[in-house]
Amino acid sequence: MIFPSRPLRRVHLVLTLLAATLAMHGPSAAEDVTLGGPGKQAALLMFPYFAYDSEDGLDSILRLTNLANEPVDVSCVLVGKPSRCTITGNDCSSDADCFSNNCERQHTEAYSIDFPVRLLPGQPLDWSASTGLSRADLPVAVGRCEGDSTVICFSDSTCVAAGLEGCGPTNAGTAIPPVPEDPFQGFVVCVAVDEEGRPTENNALRGSLTLVRSTADGDDTASYRAIGYPALAGANNGDRTLVLGGPTAEYAGCARELSGPVLFDFALEPISRTTTLFTKMALIDCNMDFVSSSSELREASIGGISEFFLGYGASSTFRTQLVSYLSERFEGEPDDGAPLSVAWQGTLGGKIRVGFGGGIAGVAVEEHHLEFGRIVASSVVELTPTRFGPASVIRLPGAATPAPMSSVGPTATPTPTATPRSFGPEITYFGLATASGRVLEPASQVDGLPLFEVPRGYGFRIVIEARAGRSAQSPGTLLPRPPVTGGASLTPPHIQLQADSDLGDGNPEVCEFVDPNNPRAPIGGVPGIAPVSFEFEPGISQTLNDFACRLSRFSLGSCVVDTQGAPSRVAEETTAQVCSWMPVDEDIEFPIGDTTLSVRWLDVDGNPGEVAQIVVRVAIP
Repeated sequence: MIFPSRPLRRVHLVLTLLAATLAMHGPSAAEDVTLGGPGKQAALLMFPYFAYDSEDGLDSILRLTNLANEPVDVSCVLVGKPSRCTITGNDCSSDADCFSNNCERQHTEAYSIDFPVRLLPGQPLDWSASTGLSRADLPVAVGRCEGDSTVICFSDSTCVAAGLEGCGPTNAGTAIPPVPEDPFQGFVVCVAVDEEGRPTENNALRGSLTLVRSTADGDDTASYRAIGYPALAGANNGDRTLVLGGPTAEYAGCARELSGPVLFDFALEPISRTTTLFTKMALIDCNMDFVSSSSELREASIGGISEFFLGYGASSTFRTQLVSYLSERFEGEPDDGAPLSVAWQGTLGGKIRVGFGGGIAGVAVEEHHLEFGRIVASSVVELTPTRFGPASVIRLPGAATPAPMSSVGPTATPTPTATPRSFGPEITYFGLATASGRVLEPASQVDGLPLFEVPRGYGFRIVIEARAGRSAQSPGTLLPRPPVTGGASLTPPHIQLQADSDLGDGNPEVCEFVDPNNPRAPIGGVPGIAPVSFEFEPGISQTLNDFACRLSRFSLGSCVVDTQGAPSRVAEETTAQVCSWMPVDEDIEFPIGDTTLSVRWLDVDGNPGEVAQIVVRVAIP
């Protein structure tokens, strides 16, 4: 059963009174605009815990609110840690994706996906981890010309050409992807920007996040407020490198230390005595580099006192983000004999202090388990910043060449320049490989396009590699995951691949896969598009998604091999790689003769790159 909300509040009332007593024995920080904190109206927001687990019934609903009387553009970054097959190293979302049946989350690296959001005046905008928010589902997907609401517009130029005033506010340009993995644990960072993507001092944002857990008895919800870092007046130089705190601060600083009342692991809920409590810490390092994806190894220490004033301590190492139970000694496994367990403490809860010497943000998620792993309810404790930290630096995608962290200090203010927005990722390789991953060489050219000759229309891999283009934004990673229905089928994928003739039977159903009730039934093919078109139209978007369902992101070099059989990227300058997730089979068999494949890659902001093409010739038997 779900633990009743009223007794749960009583548990937190006890802890609140306990914290008030313990507060006399530790420092606290007064409300200060130079220190970020939960619930602050700001230009920079952090959501330290954003999770999705379909098997566990868990989803996250993020709300971003514009408190200004004018539209606000926002640049957000979703950060997660990849899951990979333990034997092959291929990216995976579940054990079913791995031949070894073992898909594990990585802890030494992280990936990021950035995306644009446009908020109308006074508008709250919600999206979930599971579905994101596609263009088709935007509250105001198109604008209306002022003076004639029957005229649809996306910019002022449309209205001016019609002899009308400007285009009314719209959410157009917003494209929020779902999380790329299931299960997923990560965090989100959002910053107010101008139309060119340059950070601004517009402290108009406030946010919250609600964890929703669906059980047989109904939905349980637990919420926390986003941690806000107000921009400091006159300090922002408009580049995409953000400085939090310190002598050259552009934004309020991150705390060096966090504190709050928590429940110790293995505590028996005292009212109904039907659930056992575990507290999961979700901490993020305020130093973030989304350009090089590098991060430093941190060691977070957790210390504090209980109601008996017994000291205790623990530590955990992490990069970028730490998600760990208080008593965890091995991954995902609380230890009832650890210092932060009830058995060790002899009491229900206490006040903790968390820090590692640098800027840190986080929350504590208290989970109610009927048995460990079977969670029926949760709540979130917002941790309070208690000490000022050193300067922290966030390098957003597209930031200039970094300066070492130790060199942060007075610098000349550069003149902001608009980043070119019309040139997305550059295709560094587009071709074929054998089923075993050996790259095939073009036999010749047809009308200037590389010609690949194959003996039959299946049994080979399609390989696409890219790097950032003139926009300086990373190649996007949004690929559909079946089932793809409704508005999701209309959201164009970041890797847009098409053929000029039907593949297989040309079935227009999007991302159809094996019927578990009839595994021998054909899966269905991919319709052709002729002439080549990437227009944002339902039929084209659905076909691009249908083909993209056959693609999979790989760690660089993991889907092709060199002459010695070792993993190897095709082009040295490649930074992103996708391949057909299995060799092309009969379901999307290429027809006899020539088929032209065309592909373009969108960056994380949705900017398309140049189209690349090849010709695949299937020999006549």
